[in-house]
Amino acid sequence: MNSGIVFIGTPIGDTEDISAKALNYLKKIKLFFCEDTRKSKDILVRLGVDIEGAKFKSLHDHSGQAKIDELIQIANTDLIAYLSDAGSPLISDPAFPIVEACLKNGITYKFVSGITAPIYALENSGLPPIPFMFHGFLPREKGKINTILENLPKGTHIFFEGVSRVEKTLKNIAEALPEVSVVVARECTKTHESFYRFKAKDYQSVELTLKGEFVILLHQME
Repeated sequence: MNSGIVFIGTPIGDTEDISAKALNYLKKIKLFFCEDTRKSKDILVRLGVDIEGAKFKSLHDHSGQAKIDELIQIANTDLIAYLSDAGSPLISDPAFPIVEACLKNGITYKFVSGITAPIYALENSGLPPIPFMFHGFLPREKGKINTILENLPKGTHIFFEGVSRVEKTLKNIAEALPEVSVVVARECTKTHESFYRFKAKDYQSVELTLKGEFVILLHQME
C-alpha cells in the first residue's frame, strides 16, 4: 500500500502483545490519526518506535464529519494509520465511521489486528465460546438494561463496563437472570489482571477490586 489507511490494533496492557506486522507499520508510517494523541505517543514510545518527525492528529467519537473528511482527503495520496487508545480500533472504538467513509470514497484500507479485550476475556473465562455476542456498553437506563438482559438468546454474552457502574450492572444481571454463570474480567493482560467466576445471584459475596477496566461475561443456557 502506498496510500490509504491502516487500522492498527495496539496492546490493551502488555506491550508484548503487539504483532510483528503492526510494529512494522508503526515504524514505517509517519502520520497517525488517533483516538487520543497523548496515549498513542506513549504506547509508541513504550513499543520502541521512534516518533521523531511523526505527526499525530486527534480523531475520536466527538470529532465530527470534518475530521473524517480531512483523513479521507489525506488518504487519497498518503499512507496513514489510525490508532485507538488500546485494542482494536473498531471494537467499541471510533473507527466504524471511518471504514464507511473509506468504502464510500474508494479509499484502500486494511486492519492489522491484535489483541482485543472481549476475545481475550472470552478465551480465559471458561464459558462456552460458541455462540457468543459482544454488546459493548449497556445503556444507563434500567428499563433498557432489563429489556436487553431478559431477551438474551442462548450463548455467552460479553459487555464492557466502567468501574463506577460494575456493581450496579451485576445487580441488574442478578435481578433479571439470577441463575446465569457470570465471569468478571478485570484489567485484562495487565499486572493486576483478575477473573471472578460466580452465579449472578451470588454477586454480593464476591469481593471485587473496584479499580481498572472491566469485561463482564454471562452464559445464557436457554
